Amino acid sequence: MTELHIRKSEESRPTRSPVVKDLRLGPLANMIGFHLRLAQSASFLAFTRRLDHMDVSPCWFAVLALISENPGVTQTALSRADSRDKSSLTHILDELERRGLITRERLPGNRRSYSLNVTRTGVKLLGELMEHAQAQERELDQIIGPGRKPDLVSALRRIATAVATTEVGNSAQAEAVKWPCSSSNPAQIVRARSSR
Repeated sequence: MTELHIRKSEESRPTRSPVVKDLRLGPLANMIGFHLRLAQSASFLAFTRRLDHMDVSPCWFAVLALISENPGVTQTALSRADSRDKSSLTHILDELERRGLITRERLPGNRRSYSLNVTRTGVKLLGELMEHAQAQERELDQIIGPGRKPDLVSALRRIATAVATTEVGNSAQAEAVKWPCSSSNPAQIVRARSSR
């Protein structure tokens, strides 16, 4: 991951883009949402680069991790936990199932719901992805500084919970948002090896 260096003079006057020299941010300079998006995009891109040698999508890590931690979880619950809309998540699950990484089984008494479970092959892939994710976490820990991670994660959770609750009035019913890896086009979810 490339470390971002900001001059001391810019720390007290964060009105310019730290990435594109001489680009004024205007009102965006102090907007939390804008900086959340930049940080998420940078982190996602760095994780994507880590996985470049593998024929996987970075999105699979969170999906596999959540299913692994919650055997039998339904697609609806997974969609809420991962903040993905159901249709985008369906395409990811289709690809994971096609590759033998998860299983989907109809729930008794509910023909429209499936329970999701990670297969042995999925557990193995999750282990490999976890190694890359932990390496990236160590880099992010260095960037934010010693001991600051709990406060940052807590603040991010408060934002996610408050915004979801405000939008819908009930955080349990908050609809998911589309992330860069939530494409309904499987070709965009996983880059073909030949395109690398």
